[in-house]
Amino acid sequence: KFDGFRAFWSGEILVSRYGRQLPAPQWFLDKLPKGFPIDGELWAGYEKFGSLIKILKSSKDEYWKECTVMAFDSPNDELPFEERIKI
Repeated sequence: KFDGFRAFWSGEILVSRYGRQLPAPQWFLDKLPKGFPIDGELWAGYEKFGSLIKILKSSKDEYWKECTVMAFDSPNDELPFEERIKI
């Protein structure tokens, strides 16, 4: 685990682990794979969790340039984790 904020990309929207839609700008969302779910974290760098929280509360697009999605898994109802990790 990185020092980030847990997030889930459904393939269409980016939400927190509690299902709240995150205010990412469209250019950020456009970089994520459409139709391909990702379970991971939003990350802004080591020891920058405080900055990341400010970014998540801001509507300023330029702040989001500091963020990236760190993918941990691609949830798939058809395969268990043990099989997905082999792919």
